[in-house]
Amino acid sequence: MKIKTGYNKVHIAGRGSVVRQLRILVSQFRVLRTGTLFEIRPDNMYQPLGVSVNYHKIELMEELKIHSWDELVSIFKTCRDINPFWVFRGQENYEWTLSPSIERIDLKEFESQMLIDFKRNAHLYINTSNITTTIEWLSYLQHYGAPTRLLDWSYSPYVSAFFAMVNKNIDSEDAAIWAINLDKLIQKASETSKNLNKFNYIQSESYRFSRELEEKEFIELFMSGKFGPFILPISPKSGQLRLNNQQGVFLCQTDFNKTFQKNLESSFKDSDMKKNIKKIIIPSSLKPDILEELNFMNINYSSIFPGLEGYIKSLSLKHSIFYDRYITPIKKSKTPTPNKL
Repeated sequence: MKIKTGYNKVHIAGRGSVVRQLRILVSQFRVLRTGTLFEIRPDNMYQPLGVSVNYHKIELMEELKIHSWDELVSIFKTCRDINPFWVFRGQENYEWTLSPSIERIDLKEFESQMLIDFKRNAHLYINTSNITTTIEWLSYLQHYGAPTRLLDWSYSPYVSAFFAMVNKNIDSEDAAIWAINLDKLIQKASETSKNLNKFNYIQSESYRFSRELEEKEFIELFMSGKFGPFILPISPKSGQLRLNNQQGVFLCQTDFNKTFQKNLESSFKDSDMKKNIKKIIIPSSLKPDILEELNFMNINYSSIFPGLEGYIKSLSLKHSIFYDRYITPIKKSKTPTPNKL
C-alpha cells in the first residue's frame, strides 16, 4: 500500500483496517491545516511516492542519460567498483524532486501529533508489543503509506530500477534512478561530528555497517536540529519483511526546517557532488525492455512484495509485457492496409 500525493489531494491505496485508519488520520490533519477536506481514494497499489513539483536540480551532481539496458548495468557496476555502499532510489518521473512524503504535502508541523495518535490506536490493528522506538513507529507509518520524514532507498540498483519502471503505461515520461555514495556521506558526517565534538556514535563501525541507532541517539540526531543540515541513513532494529526483500534503508534529513535536497546539498562540498551523487535518466521507450530484463532476474512484484497481492500484480505485469512485446506487433501486422483511391 502506498500514498500518492499532489497539491490538493492525497491518495492512500490498498485495503485493510490499518489503511482505513491512516486515511482518516491524514485527512484530519489536512483539514486542520487547510480548513477543507480533500479527496482520498484507492489508486494503483504501490504507487511510488512522488509528485511533479517545481524541479530543483542539485547543482554539480552527475546526470547521465542511458540508451540501453547494458549502459544502465555498466553504471551500476561503476558504482559498485568504487565501493559497495551506494544506495539507489527509482522514481517514475525524472523531474520529481527528492523529498519525503510529509514534505510534499506540507504536514511537517503535524508529524509529532500524528505519531502520538498512531501509537495510541495502532494496537487495535497490529501487534505493537515489539515496537519500542521512534524509528520503528515511523517505519510502520511509512510501510502503510502515511506521510513521514523517511525516504525509501535500496542497496539494490535493480530493485530501484523496478520502482522507476513499474508504471510502464506512463509512456511519455522519462524515469530516473538516483544513486548516492553512502560511505562517503557517513564519512562526511563523521568529520562534522569530530568538529562539533558531539554525536560520536556516527563515527562508530557499528553505525557504519548496521545504520542502527539507540532511541536517544535517533532523537538527538534527527529530531533536535542540533547537527545542522545533513542526510544520513537509518534502519529500524526490528526489520520488516518488505524492507528486507527490497534491501531497503531509509535516508532522513537532520534539519527538518530545510528540504531534503537542501540537506543533501549541505552534506557534500561542491567538489564532491559529482563523484558521489548521480541521477540516471531512463527514456520512457526503454521501460518495457528493462522490466523484461528485471523479470528474468526475478525482480518483480512477487519477489519485492511477498504475498498473494504481490503475486497477482506480478502476473498482471508479466502478461502485460508479453502482450505488448509479442501479440500487439502481430495484430498490427495483420491489420489490412486501406485501399488508396
